[in-house]
Amino acid sequence: MKWGLDRGSDVSETGAKHRSTAEYERDLINHVEELEDTIEGLKKQIAKEERKLKSFTTMIVNLQNRKAEIDEEIAKIAKQFGEEGADSELLASRLEELRKEMETVQRKLNDRQKMLDDTTAMLSEAREKLDQLKNVEATTAERVNVLKREHAQMAKIANDDIMRKAEQQFSNIRGTYYK
Repeated sequence: MKWGLDRGSDVSETGAKHRSTAEYERDLINHVEELEDTIEGLKKQIAKEERKLKSFTTMIVNLQNRKAEIDEEIAKIAKQFGEEGADSELLASRLEELRKEMETVQRKLNDRQKMLDDTTAMLSEAREKLDQLKNVEATTAERVNVLKREHAQMAKIANDDIMRKAEQQFSNIRGTYYK
């Protein structure tokens, strides 16, 4: 271990096996196709989550508006309690209805806010995963392109070599038979 290097693990331990360039290229192409399918699925999920996000946002705004309306009505009723000729029993009954509605609105508002937060988190995760997969896809696709270029170069070299040998043999045949 002069250079501090150790021999790698034994093939029987790792289970590694040799793949031809064609197998490797085919596996890379399959991997790129799988990544593309996953990316499309994530894009659909993101679109769905964005629609949900918009829906929850609208619901929250509507609930907040209703809460403000209830607050205004409660304030009006509170002013009427001291006025002459006001039906205190009717005002108290209406005030109780408004408080119950306020509790319901607040509960719905809390639920929708949690749904909005959950959807925002899921959307963020999906976008992050999409970015990661796009990077992996680009890298893998580039490897496929490199392999294709190398394959084309090797095929050209092989064809040139075959042509050179054929020309040499043809020349030898001519030299032998046409002297």
